[in-house]
Amino acid sequence: MARISITLLMSLFLISSLYAPSLCCPQYQRAALLQFKSLLVGTKQDFLQSWNTTSSDCCQWELVTCHSAATNSEQVITALELSSLTPYLGLDNVTSRALVPLFQIQTLVSLDISFNYIIGEFPGAELANLTNLVHLHMQGNRFSGYIPSQLFSLRNLEQLYMHNNLFEGPLDGNLGKLTRLKEFLLDGNLVSGEIPEEIGNLANLQKLSLAGNKLSGKIPASLSSLKGLAYLDLSHNHFSNEIPPQIGNLLNISYLSLSNNTLSGQIPQQIQNLEQLERLELGNNLLSGEIPMELFHLKNLKRLELWRNKLGEWNIMSRIPKSNLIYLDVSENELSGSIPLWLAKFDLLHLSLSSNKLEGSLPPSLFQSQTLEFLDLSNNRLSGTLPESIGEATDLKSLSLSGNVLSGPIPRSFSKLSRLVWLDLSRNRFSGDLSSVFSPTSSLIIVQLGHNEFSGVLPQSLENLHQLAMLHLHDNKITGEIPSVLSQISGLITLSLRNNYLQGQIPYNLSSLQYLLVLDLSSNNLSGTIPASLGKLSAMARRNDALESYDVMLHLPSIFRITPQRLQPPSLELFWKNNRQELPLGNLGDYIVLDLSSNQLDGQIPSTLGDLQNLKSLNLSHNRLTGKVPESFRGMKNLESLDLSHNNLSGVIAPSLGKLPRLSYWDLSKNRLVGCIPNGPQRDTLDNPRLSANKGGCRMQVQRQIQS
Repeated sequence: MARISITLLMSLFLISSLYAPSLCCPQYQRAALLQFKSLLVGTKQDFLQSWNTTSSDCCQWELVTCHSAATNSEQVITALELSSLTPYLGLDNVTSRALVPLFQIQTLVSLDISFNYIIGEFPGAELANLTNLVHLHMQGNRFSGYIPSQLFSLRNLEQLYMHNNLFEGPLDGNLGKLTRLKEFLLDGNLVSGEIPEEIGNLANLQKLSLAGNKLSGKIPASLSSLKGLAYLDLSHNHFSNEIPPQIGNLLNISYLSLSNNTLSGQIPQQIQNLEQLERLELGNNLLSGEIPMELFHLKNLKRLELWRNKLGEWNIMSRIPKSNLIYLDVSENELSGSIPLWLAKFDLLHLSLSSNKLEGSLPPSLFQSQTLEFLDLSNNRLSGTLPESIGEATDLKSLSLSGNVLSGPIPRSFSKLSRLVWLDLSRNRFSGDLSSVFSPTSSLIIVQLGHNEFSGVLPQSLENLHQLAMLHLHDNKITGEIPSVLSQISGLITLSLRNNYLQGQIPYNLSSLQYLLVLDLSSNNLSGTIPASLGKLSAMARRNDALESYDVMLHLPSIFRITPQRLQPPSLELFWKNNRQELPLGNLGDYIVLDLSSNQLDGQIPSTLGDLQNLKSLNLSHNRLTGKVPESFRGMKNLESLDLSHNNLSGVIAPSLGKLPRLSYWDLSKNRLVGCIPNGPQRDTLDNPRLSANKGGCRMQVQRQIQS
C-alpha cells in the first residue's frame, strides 16, 4: 500500500509541474546577454560556456543572478558580475557601445563592469533605462568625456563607483538628486571645476572620494551637512583658500584627506570636534601657523600627516594627552627649537620630523620606545652625539639622521638594533670605527654613511650581512685594504667606497657579486692592476630577466607597511658624465657604473671589461694605466659615458668607439693616444669629446669643443 502511495505522489508532482508557471528569465533578457557576448570575441574558447542558445534559462548562467519578479512568479535578472572579463579574454579596445545590450535589462539592481578597460564615452541615453539600479561599479575602465547627465536620474543608486577612468568636465549639480547614495567614488579621473554646493543634499552619504582630479576653488561648506560621512578624500586636486571651519561638523568622519592641494591659512580648531577621526592627511599644502595641540587629544586618531606645509611652531601643550597616535609626519615645515620631549610619551610606530629647522641634541627618551619602527629626523640642525639609549629602540627598522651636525662615535648599544634594515647617517660628523654598526646579528639592507669622519678598517663582520643590498661609505677616512669578505654579500647591488684612504689591490673575487650595478672605488690609494675578473660582473655583463624585476624596495615590506606613500627610494652620490650628482636609485637599471678613477692603478686595461654590455658609465681616469684602449669596448652597447683621461694610454683610438650607439660623453685627454675621433653615428652628438694633450692631426676637428 505504501508503495502505491509513493508512486501516486510522484505522478501528481509531475502533472502539477507541467502546468506550473515558467521560472525562466524573460526572452528579451536572454537575448540581451547573448548579444553582449557576441560583441566580445576573445582568445578564451571556454568563455561563458553556459551562455548559449541551447540553454533557455539565463538565470542558470554564470555571473548572472535572478530573483522572482514582484508582479508574477517569473524570474528576472537582478545582478551581473562582469568584472575583469576583457583581461581574461585578452581583449583590447573594447568600446562602450558593447554595453548597450545590457542596459535593456531594466530589472537590474546591481551591475559590475569594473576593470574591463572599456574605452569611449559612457552610453548615457541607454543607461537611463536602469531605474532600479542600486549598485553600479564601473571603476577601472577608460571611459572618457563628460559624466552622462542621465546618471543622475537613477534615484535608487546607493553605490556609485566611477574611479580610475578618464571622465572630464565639471561635476554636475544634479548629483545632489541621488539622495539615497551612500558611497560615491570618482577618484583618479580628470574632472575639473568646483564641487557643486548641491553635494550637501546627499544626506545618506557615508563614503566620498574625489581624489586625483583637477577640481579647484573652495571646499564647499555644504559638505558639513553630510552628517553620516565617515570617509572623505579630496586629495591630489587644486583646492585653494582655507579649510572651512564647518568641517568640524562631520562628527562621524574617521578618514579625512585634503593633502596635495594648495590650501592655506591655519588648521581650523574645529577639527578637535571630530572625535571619531582615525586618520587625518593635510600634507603638501600651504598651511601655516601653529600645529593645534587639540589634534593630539583626539582619542581615536592614529595617523596624522602634516608634511610639506609652512607650519612654524608647536602650540604649547597644557597637558600631555593619552594619545593613540602611531603615525606622525610633520616633515618639510618650518619647525624650530628642540624636539618636543612629549613625543616620546606616545607609542609611535612612525615619526618623521625631517627637513625642518630643529636644533639641539637628540632626546634619550625618544629611543626608549618599545614600538618605534620608523624614525626620520634628517635635514635639520641637530647636534651632539647619539645617546646610549638608542639600543633600547629594539623595534626600529628604519633610521635616518642624515644632513645634521651630529658627531662622535656610534654607541656600542647600537648593535642591539637587530631589526634595523635601513640606516642613513650620511652628511654628519660621526667618527670612530664601524664595529657597532656591522654587528653579527644585523639585518641591514641599506646602509648610507657617506660624508662623515668614520675611520679604521672595514670590519670582518661584514661577511654576516647576507641581506645587505646597498653599502655607501664614501667620503670618510676608512683605511686598510678592501676585505675579500665583501664578495660573500651575495645580494649587494651598490657599493660605494669612494674618497677614503683604502690601499692595496682590488679583490679579484668581487666578480662573484652577481647583482652589483654600481661599483665606485674612486679617489683612494688602490694599486696594482685592474682584475680581469671584473668583466664577469653578471649584472653589468648581460641582460638578466631576473635582474630587470629585482627591486631593493621589495626587501623592505615592514617599512612599506607603516609608510607606503612617503617612502622615498635611496639615492647615491656619483660622478655622472663628469658631474657630481645625487642620483635616485628607484630604477636600479638607470645607473650602472664602474668607477675606479683617481687611484694608482697600473698595467693595461683588461679586455674583459668589454664584456660589460649593460654598463652605462666607465671611469678609469687619473691612474697609471698603459697600453691601448681595448678593441673589445665595442661590445659595450649601452655605454653613455667613458673617461680614460690622465693615464699613459697609447696607440690609435679604436675605430669601434665611434660606433657605440649611446655614447654621449667621453674624455681621452692627457694620454699619448694618436689619431682622430673615430667616425660613427655618435661623433656629432657627443656632449664634450676631449682629446687634448694627445697626438694626431685631428685636433681641429674637435677644437670648438675641447677644454684643455
